[in-house]
Amino acid sequence: IYQYAGTTNYCGSTLLKVGCKQQCAALVRFVVSSIPSDATVMEARLRLYAAGWDGSNMTMAAYAISRTVSLWQSTWNVAQTGNPWGLPGCNDTVTDRSAIALDYVTTSGIEAWYSFDVTEAVQGWVEGSLGNNGVLLRGTSGTSTSVFSLASAQHGMVNQRPELVVTYLSGGAPAPTRTATATPSQTATATPSVTPTTSATPTETGTPTPSAT
Repeated sequence: IYQYAGTTNYCGSTLLKVGCKQQCAALVRFVVSSIPSDATVMEARLRLYAAGWDGSNMTMAAYAISRTVSLWQSTWNVAQTGNPWGLPGCNDTVTDRSAIALDYVTTSGIEAWYSFDVTEAVQGWVEGSLGNNGVLLRGTSGTSTSVFSLASAQHGMVNQRPELVVTYLSGGAPAPTRTATATPSQTATATPSVTPTTSATPTETGTPTPSAT
């Protein structure tokens, strides 16, 4: 899902828009319940495909979201119906999101994958020390009019949809790398399965397979 200043919910959009003087921001969330709660997350990367732009590159930051979010209800003003953001656009660094970014990415064109290190957040989701409310992506410039469009979970090209690639240790031995692909659903979250193929359903595979809503 992406948010734009106003009261519209964009959960059904095929694109996640980021930028426009920080007036467009994207929210991406995955289910990680298939990973054991005692696992040590060695690395977790959020991968997003740049499907369009206005011709200008930009720097994006990823933040862990603190407030409970309903993606099919969320707008620029509210995290869910009856639950407004502390500051519009998930911008309160006490109640809405982390003050420190998980990672930054500077773009270099479109038709390419961009990867954010979200290891710290995924470890918290897995062990339960951090509520899994997803990740917020926003531009770092409040003056730049640049807009980047990233493929969402509803994007027509399944292999361009967002993915979360996690490598972790469980029981003292390395576990297979798991790739969860964001998929549109009534809860707008991705649910990993054990089907080793690329499909509209999130998958777990031995290697990352390009595929928040």
